[in-house]
Amino acid sequence: MTHLDSKAYGPLDIPDSRVLTLVRPILGFDDLERYALIDMHGLPGFYWFQSVDNKNVALIVTRPDKIMEGEYIVQIHEQEDIFKDMKLISRENLTVYLIVNVTPDPKLMTVNMMGPIIVNSATLIGAQVLSTKYTDTRHPVFNNLSK
Repeated sequence: MTHLDSKAYGPLDIPDSRVLTLVRPILGFDDLERYALIDMHGLPGFYWFQSVDNKNVALIVTRPDKIMEGEYIVQIHEQEDIFKDMKLISRENLTVYLIVNVTPDPKLMTVNMMGPIIVNSATLIGAQVLSTKYTDTRHPVFNNLSK
């Protein structure tokens, strides 16, 4: 178990199976590598991506299949190097999360399709990457929320 102070829920004990290490950090948070994936109460498919080391850093993330039709295809520069850093052997172990841009009006929420967080579910090692396929940093969530 990992103990952390979360922005949303206060002190929490998180199973180690929910703590991820980023080998390529989130843009703007270069010194933060460990994050916990915490279910959001009342919003299935949305998670707090909470820094283990800084309680003030918490992002909301969701999986692409929750907000878009079809498959989100990961195409990135230096793909082989990044997958090697993540110890990713099979794409079957690849989980993609999109960072949600929260707005005062939930109907205007968007996701960043260009800068996904990809995670090797077998090793819990991840990276924020820049997509070469998607360039939209403000893809609407509300109109596409389907699952």
